[in-house]
Amino acid sequence: MRSKKETKKIVFASALALTLAGAVLTNDVFANDRLVATQTTDGKNENVLTSEVLKPSSGNVLVGIKGEFVAPHQQSILDAINAICKEAADEGLVDKYVPIKWSTDLEKAAFARATEASITMDHTRLSSKDLWSAFPTSN
Repeated sequence: MRSKKETKKIVFASALALTLAGAVLTNDVFANDRLVATQTTDGKNENVLTSEVLKPSSGNVLVGIKGEFVAPHQQSILDAINAICKEAADEGLVDKYVPIKWSTDLEKAAFARATEASITMDHTRLSSKDLWSAFPTSN
């Protein structure tokens, strides 16, 4: 029988290898091509979110988590946040206004963490890696 830690490692490798693998992304939702690749599974082409894990460690297997990705309207989100930040700067609540930009790297990290959190509601990664290892170092 596998220990809880071994099981978590298997689930982690599996989940991140094909984060939301086999997920059928709705056609009316654009998917950022830097996040999604097409992969053939059981003779069908599937849109698969890219992952930090492409090959399982010894003793682990890769599995997919089926789901649906609903893409946000990025510009609307940025516009709303930037309006709040601009208002805060205009009212002297912050020193200066610097508009934020969308980060595909952070979006990718959010996919990984959301997948992990769907398996366990914990502030640790299933791989036992530090939580911050999911996030890009450039941000």
